[in-house]
Amino acid sequence: MKLRPFFLLKTVIVGVLAIAVVALLIWAATRFVVVDHPLERADFIYVLNGRISVRAEHAARVYHDGLAPRVLVARTSETFPARPHRPRLSVGDSIARYVVGRGVPAAVVTTIPFGAGVVNTRDEGRALRQQLELEPARRVIVVTTDYHTGRARRTLQQELRGLDVELLMSAAPADDGITPRNWWASAAGISRYVREFVQQIGAIAQHATGTGQAAPPS
Repeated sequence: MKLRPFFLLKTVIVGVLAIAVVALLIWAATRFVVVDHPLERADFIYVLNGRISVRAEHAARVYHDGLAPRVLVARTSETFPARPHRPRLSVGDSIARYVVGRGVPAAVVTTIPFGAGVVNTRDEGRALRQQLELEPARRVIVVTTDYHTGRARRTLQQELRGLDVELLMSAAPADDGITPRNWWASAAGISRYVREFVQQIGAIAQHATGTGQAAPPS
């Protein structure tokens, strides 16, 4: 019986250590998946395709904050069908249209032509490189959904090797309530971040070997 307090103390210590380890793993996974830089004045805002309302809304906000004078988006191969009073548009053109609808002057929004259109983040890196070779820039703010920022940054950096340009990632909050601060509290959040973590490991392996294609934007 005299040993009982010792075992209780030991149990408490083990429990606290286990919680600390889990918290550390959550923190490390979040830092690996999500990259959200403090923003500085840049030459361009580059909006990655996908999650149109989320990313375009965030890009318009960054523009209105005076952080860059131009907005870029790559034309995509994916299109939306025509509707009454709206022509058939690529996803990229739809983002450009949405940004303009949020008060960004059409004259400062450029849709980058890219063959038949970009299909994944790697293509978007190549499209950005194409644009920067025509219009060199010192700094570009890249807007994408928060959980896509880490993988997007690594992919874009690979495609821009050799260019003297700094990428600042700006994380647009997902519109379903799953955030870098609470993803671990729901099955949907865990599924999303684990999937993104695995995709990033795969992207790093591809970058290291120079093989494969980056996964499509999420």
